[in-house]
Amino acid sequence: MVANWKTVPNLPPNLTSLGNTFNAVFPRRDHSSDGAWGDAAHKLSPSGHNLDDTPGSKPETEDSDNIPELRAIDVDSDLNGGDDYMAAVINRIVNSPDRNRLYYIIFQRRICGTWTGWQWVPYNGSNAHDKHAHFSGDPNSDSNGSAWESITKFGDDMDQQVRNYLRDGKRDAFPGTAETHQQGERRLYIEDFADDVARARASAVETKLRAEIDSLKKTVASLGTPTKTATPAEIVDELLRRIPR
Repeated sequence: MVANWKTVPNLPPNLTSLGNTFNAVFPRRDHSSDGAWGDAAHKLSPSGHNLDDTPGSKPETEDSDNIPELRAIDVDSDLNGGDDYMAAVINRIVNSPDRNRLYYIIFQRRICGTWTGWQWVPYNGSNAHDKHAHFSGDPNSDSNGSAWESITKFGDDMDQQVRNYLRDGKRDAFPGTAETHQQGERRLYIEDFADDVARARASAVETKLRAEIDSLKKTVASLGTPTKTATPAEIVDELLRRIPR
């Protein structure tokens, strides 16, 4: 749990501000999967969770100073409204100038960064990053301690009821039973905040439907057509008769 990212040793101002901006906009978020320091597995290969300018360490990126720094943080994906809120916030970051403060982002088995032109591509690492989002900082932005405007703007744009719940914990923001409270908490406004997520889901549905239609067309074609001149109703009856039972 990281209640104040300023307490994390060796974290540069850029990523300290990123973590604390998340805390400010989503004060009731889950912190269970927060982190900055790499475990034993991270130490075996280059990682932003390993210190630079440190003998024996395997950092992912380095800069010209001699100050040991971490250059990655993990932020728990549950902002107290489900993973889709994190997806929506990341969408804002990726489509704003704030992305220039980062090297790349990993979330839900996808990665995007400077070398992908900030387009999402599959991520095949051993960690699916479905419990947290991984943010890798750009060394050139280490000293930038300003707030992340893409995240603060996201908070400002939230529906007032959603803001009341996520920021203030006012359960009466969503009147009704426990069931309607839960429904209210899950109001995601994906059409406004995560268009890329919505498009991906719609594309998957469209692909499945097209495959089913193509399969049906092939089945109909294999049945042939009636040999006599007939009414549309008779043609349908004939096709149905020829379908294998």
